[in-house]
Amino acid sequence: MIIFPGGGYQKVMVTKEGTKVAEHFASLGYSSFVVNYRLGRLAFMSVRSANVGPIVNDAAAALAFVRSQCGQTADSRFGCLDENKITVCGFSAGGHLALCLCARDGGELRDLPPKPDWSVREGEGGGGKPPPIRAALLIYPTLRSPTCWCVAGGLWMVPAMFGERGFKNSGEHCTCFGASNEAMGTLLPTLPKYVMCATVAGDMLLPAHKHSALLAKALEEHRGEKVGGDVRYYHGGPFWLWHGVGMHTSWADEADDWVRDNVHKEEHDKTKI
Repeated sequence: MIIFPGGGYQKVMVTKEGTKVAEHFASLGYSSFVVNYRLGRLAFMSVRSANVGPIVNDAAAALAFVRSQCGQTADSRFGCLDENKITVCGFSAGGHLALCLCARDGGELRDLPPKPDWSVREGEGGGGKPPPIRAALLIYPTLRSPTCWCVAGGLWMVPAMFGERGFKNSGEHCTCFGASNEAMGTLLPTLPKYVMCATVAGDMLLPAHKHSALLAKALEEHRGEKVGGDVRYYHGGPFWLWHGVGMHTSWADEADDWVRDNVHKEEHDKTKI
């Protein structure tokens, strides 16, 4: 499991939404990796103009590293990792980063660097392009990039509070996923087979109907079935100040059950055929 902490691209909540989460999943048997990604030059400001490309590069580098460790023996540094079971987990802005990584890994998202040349992998006897990311676990994710000027000039709380009617992408560096905009249309075909969103019903900063539920609905419409888009709500505070605070800890155990019921069970069923 590759974990991307949140922080609005202003900071990286590497402990609360990173190492502590990794330690918990490690106790359940997961090999967990935390990505302490770079921030833009204006990351300390609430209004910032840096694009998300360098941050996604860090996420892609982390994914490449994990894949490079797959297929090793059980006594290696990270144990016997299976590249068919890679799950990405993102919190808040880290959820947006996980989505951008899926778009970059599974397709071409405008403004992001090109995909790696997998012919190099073939030359090394690696069998060509690796299998796609199998699952995405998104915790109170944002579908809008906090670095993008199209979000009320960078003040991303404004559209979160007052709506996004007519919301469209603007600029070549836009990676905001709206209800029916170009970026969302590019993203949906690249998403993993299994996607789970965990959030709180009272989150007014990133309300579910504009983020988690919107993504699940768009994914359901795109695939023509409900399989793959799962939104679960957990107790939290009634105000936006509770964003990222107050979620019942049961979400982690339910996420574990969800991964095992989908990703691991599917691989187990394949071995029986």
